[in-house]
Amino acid sequence: MKRIYEIITKTNQVLLFFLLLGVAVMLAIALYRELTRHHYTPPQVTIAQTPEAAQAITVQDVRWLGNVSGVNFFGIVKKSVAPNTGDMGDMLLKQSSMVMREKAYYDDGQTVNIVISHDPAKPKTLLPSDGFVLSWQLAEFRHSNIKFRASVFQCVTEDTDGNRVLDAKDRNDLYIVPMDASKSTIIIKGVSHYDFISETKILIKTRDADRFHFAQLDIETLEKQELRWK
Repeated sequence: MKRIYEIITKTNQVLLFFLLLGVAVMLAIALYRELTRHHYTPPQVTIAQTPEAAQAITVQDVRWLGNVSGVNFFGIVKKSVAPNTGDMGDMLLKQSSMVMREKAYYDDGQTVNIVISHDPAKPKTLLPSDGFVLSWQLAEFRHSNIKFRASVFQCVTEDTDGNRVLDAKDRNDLYIVPMDASKSTIIIKGVSHYDFISETKILIKTRDADRFHFAQLDIETLEKQELRWK
């Protein structure tokens, strides 16, 4: 009986060893898959926390966006750096060179400013300092058979949610550039949606706390008309 008990005990120990070995292998495979899997990160621009970090962010590309009535628009692209994931996250990233290669492949940089160039005038930037240009639509493009007479840029200039990155979750500001480059740019802060009504009029939706506002703006007269919805 004692001999049988010893055999059963040794068998259980062997089975337990293989069980633990199998669990360790599965955990290692799961960790490897997690490290090598590409995590989608919404477009964003990291805010440099130190002067050294700011100097490390350089122009990666300059893209010509188009020409409107002799005025050229260029997009300034700078490399987008992922936010700090902490010591553990940094350690895991360093453990996999495949992750680093994949991250570098997908990181195309983001448009941080717009240059408006009109010869012989000196080129000027749309934003006083680099931010994040979410989207743009140049003047005279067709929108529901309407040729809008201004270029529109949706931008983020402030980290309003305090997460150290500029992204779509921050306050969106609308920059409206008339076709005549000598006219001042119209800036409307806190725009959640916009649409075109006619060649010179744009519908703007803003939000104040829990209240939504709609207004119609004439880009030539700067007349703003509030639209009631309740």
